[in-house]
Amino acid sequence: MIRILFCSIYILTCSRLFSHAQLLEKNTYSFSNIDTAALMQRIDATQEIARLYPDSALSIYLETRMLAKAQKFDKGVILSNVRIGNILVEKGSYFKSLQYYKDGLPYCYGNNAFFKALIYNNIANVYIYLTRYETAVQTYLKAAKYANQYRRNGAFPVERIYGNLSEAFTKLRQNNKALYYLDTLKKISINTDDHELLANTLVREANIYKWLDASRSGQLYDSAIALARTHNLQEVLFDALANSGNLYIETGKLNKAFECLFEAYSIVNNSKYKKTGVSLLLGKAYTLKPNYDSAGYWLSMAGKQSGNLPYKQAEVFKYYAELYETKGDNAKAIRYFKSFMRLKDSIDNNERASRIVDIETQYRTAEKDKEIAEQQLKITRQQASLKQSRLFTIAGIIISTLLIILLLITRRSIKHRQKRMEQEAETKILKTALDSEQKERNRIAMELHDGIVSDLTAIKLNLEITQPTPDQKDSYHTSVKQLGVAIHDIRNTAHNLMPEILLRHHIEDAIRMLCTTIERTGRLKIRFLSFGDLTQIKMEIRQSVYRIVQELLLNIIKHAGAREALVQISCYETLFTATIEDNGTGMVHKNKNQKEGIGIKNIEERILKLNGRIAYGASSFGKGLSVYIEIDI
Repeated sequence: MIRILFCSIYILTCSRLFSHAQLLEKNTYSFSNIDTAALMQRIDATQEIARLYPDSALSIYLETRMLAKAQKFDKGVILSNVRIGNILVEKGSYFKSLQYYKDGLPYCYGNNAFFKALIYNNIANVYIYLTRYETAVQTYLKAAKYANQYRRNGAFPVERIYGNLSEAFTKLRQNNKALYYLDTLKKISINTDDHELLANTLVREANIYKWLDASRSGQLYDSAIALARTHNLQEVLFDALANSGNLYIETGKLNKAFECLFEAYSIVNNSKYKKTGVSLLLGKAYTLKPNYDSAGYWLSMAGKQSGNLPYKQAEVFKYYAELYETKGDNAKAIRYFKSFMRLKDSIDNNERASRIVDIETQYRTAEKDKEIAEQQLKITRQQASLKQSRLFTIAGIIISTLLIILLLITRRSIKHRQKRMEQEAETKILKTALDSEQKERNRIAMELHDGIVSDLTAIKLNLEITQPTPDQKDSYHTSVKQLGVAIHDIRNTAHNLMPEILLRHHIEDAIRMLCTTIERTGRLKIRFLSFGDLTQIKMEIRQSVYRIVQELLLNIIKHAGAREALVQISCYETLFTATIEDNGTGMVHKNKNQKEGIGIKNIEERILKLNGRIAYGASSFGKGLSVYIEIDI
């Protein structure tokens, strides 16, 4: 049933390939008609066909490889090349298999560890068949590097590579290195409970001890055989039986050798390499028995099975020479020995030619790598020079920019310093003028208060003592009364010029009393608030602030038509602030050109002289004007 199923798959696949080939011949086939999923299905199906029909599978893989390249499907190209190489190995076409394996490497872009490890392992296996063991070791190590480096990402199983490495070192008689890898594999197999890996490891270890300790080698083969039988490991069982049979031949136990070799031959697959090996061992065993007819039969079978396996053909000639030498037919023995030597020389020549090609390839590769390295160095130097030039350019631009910025900052700083000096000079002049004005006001106030008012008061007292005549009595009293009014007005003027209250109280109390005095007139309700330490304000500032607040409140009464006002003063550290608000018509700021009293213009000049600032805004009452003043004390 299985054969019928494989045949059906084969017929369907071949029919599809035939239709594709017809389309190709007519130039109407489009590679895009086959997607990558279909290609993978074809590759997987062909693997089953290859077990029974390797030549047909080879044709399918070759076309699949072409389709995958056209589709730029790297995985398809890699798998096709690997499968083609595997079939060619089974057919004994080792050099062609190397060509296809190596053709798959350029498609392993980036860090595709699985395929790199797989391909290098297969290439190394071919080198083993070609008896190029040192090259095989180097290639196995490459495969192990990729398998170890990316093992967690699903890389090719490193255990298989370690096993192959041990076999290669065994061929090179480097037993210590071979045993090192086998010990590693034993630990891995025990930890992972991998029976197949353990059985394979036992077989390889037995192969090493075959030349060192035949007894231990036999025990290891027996353990491997038992383990393979228990877990139905047919491939491992074949290797253990074939190698155990060879050991029995070397130790003269021919009956046991026949048992092992016949069982091995009965379970061998389609591998020509393995069939030829068992047939040669049976021919050798029958030669020693001696049973020349049976020996000749198995050697002829080996000759047919060896096909184009030159190494196995050479062994066939060698065993034929030994057979005829044992039979006493020296002529045939010499003829086969000469055939063996010619073929061996041919193999050696091919091996030397191959090695020369490898050395030449390595040399060319090294020269190319050297040329690439020199070009890379040249490019690196050019890039470094360009980078250095670019850095110098950037540095020049940065330095120039910094110098321009520094120049602009310096220029602005100079302008700012000049402006500040001008402002300071202007402020100093204004302050001097304010001080002079205030001193003049104080002097005039003192003259009026201590001079004119005193004189007029004395005159008034003298007049009050004088008795007027009856006809002068009315005019007398009128004059005395007018004189009293004049004295009162002059005294108020003196107090306005130099408020006496500032001499006796701080600015906070003076403004509070001012607000209280205005409130008593019934024309304006004033809320007064004060914050901070107001005692540190100097007299000249107190006088100006008092005058400013007094003028603003008088303007509110005269022009704003307000019923309520807020006066708030504060002093924190070196900053004095005052806020005067009303709920009037907000007309005060429209009367800046008004000349009544000091006037808004004079208020602003006073504030400027004190190095202060004034701002107008909306009142918190919802209507009216808010005046905000700041003075650095």
